[in-house]
Formats: sequence, structure tokens, C-alpha cells
Amino acid sequence: MCDVWNSLDVYFSTASILHLCCISVDRYFAIVRPLEYPLYMTHRTVFFMLANVWVLPALISFTPIFLGWYTTTEHLKMSRVNPDLCIFVANKAYAIVSSSISFWIPGIVMLTMYYRIYKEAVRQRKALSRTSSNILLNSVQINNASNTLHANHHHHQHHQHLHHRHHHLRASDCDLGIDLKDIQHDTHSELS
Repeated sequence: MCDVWNSLDVYFSTASILHLCCISVDRYFAIVRPLEYPLYMTHRTVFFMLANVWVLPALISFTPIFLGWYTTTEHLKMSRVNPDLCIFVANKAYAIVSSSISFWIPGIVMLTMYYRIYKEAVRQRKALSRTSSNILLNSVQINNASNTLHANHHHHQHHQHLHHRHHHLRASDCDLGIDLKDIQHDTHSELS
């Protein structure tokens, strides 16, 4: 029963970490290479990944533990003498292979994938920031140009109105005591 417990412990912890590794690879293709995602993440690829996630842990848990490859000769002798004592003692070779498959390799893959995802997120944020800045800058320039055009049009209309008033003065206006030179002086001061 001790071997079953130790095998299940190694099996499910390894399967869990390998699932996280597969998720990181899936997220990498979805975010960093979205156009290639449907090409790589087909039903066959997903099935292959999930099959490895459940089969590979069995190869480093049940097989070596039940065959006694995982531990030292001294520990095997002790467990035969004391069958109720359940201690997991791994030899150096099993510890290196098991920890590499169930922790180090998936950990390095996850760190690499999430680092690349982070770099892509930063790149996209900068691109969006530049785009929104350009849109805002263009909006301000268009607004300023529109205001300048409107002000020039208003100034031109005001100038035409004063010019029109100047040309339509009648002699009777002069009879009312209005000096034509004063009106011209007023017109020039309004224009400036």
C-alpha cells in the first residue's frame, strides 16, 4: 500500500505541473502568435499534449516505484523488514530524472513562455499607447485647424461688412455731421 500511495503522490503532482506547462504553451501561441494558433493547436496536438500529461507521470511514478528502481538497496531491505513503515527515500538517479521531468523542465518552459507573453504584452501596450497618442494629436490638430479656419472666416466676413459700410456712405450721412475721415479711421481701428 505504501508503494501505491507514493506512486499516486508522484503521479498527480507531476500531472498537475505538466498541465500548467501545457496551459502556458497554449497561452503563448494564443497571445504571441495568434495567427499561427489554429495551425499549431489542432485537436490532434491537444490530444497529444493531454496524453503525454497523463502517461508520462506514470512512467516516473508507478513503474520505478513498483519495480524498486526509485530507492536505495538499504531502504528496500528496511521496508521488507518493516512493511508498516512508509517512507519515501529516492536514490540519486531517480531524484534527478523525476525532478527534471516533474519540476525543472516544465518550470523552465513555463518561465520562458510567460516571459515571452509579458514581452509581447509590453510591446502591444506601447503600440496602443502610440496609436492613441497619434489619434489624440491628430484630433487636436484637426480641431485647431478648424478653429483657425472659423476665425479667419469670421474675420473676413467682418472685414467685408466694414468695407461694404464704407462704400455705401451717402452725402446725406455727411450732412448729419459725420465726417467721412472719422468713419475711415474707425474702420481701420476695428480691423486692427
